[in-house]
Amino acid sequence: MDYDRGKLEALRRKYGESHGGEMFDPKFRRVADKIFSKSGTRLAPYSGIPTFLAAPYREIAADNPDFGDLQVAMIGVPM
Repeated sequence: MDYDRGKLEALRRKYGESHGGEMFDPKFRRVADKIFSKSGTRLAPYSGIPTFLAAPYREIAADNPDFGDLQVAMIGVPM
């Protein structure tokens, strides 16, 4: 890799005062706008209730289970 002082100075001028969350590529900006909230945070990838094959979660009361309207039941075992 060739060392070029002119290129290095140009990069420092462009990116030297920026912070970690600043994006210069519009494609990356569009993706980040979908993932991050206005406050700059996002949900952790492991947050929420994971479901097998992204099936909708349906809570069943343990003391009074009602499975009458179910047609299919899927059970997933974490690996």
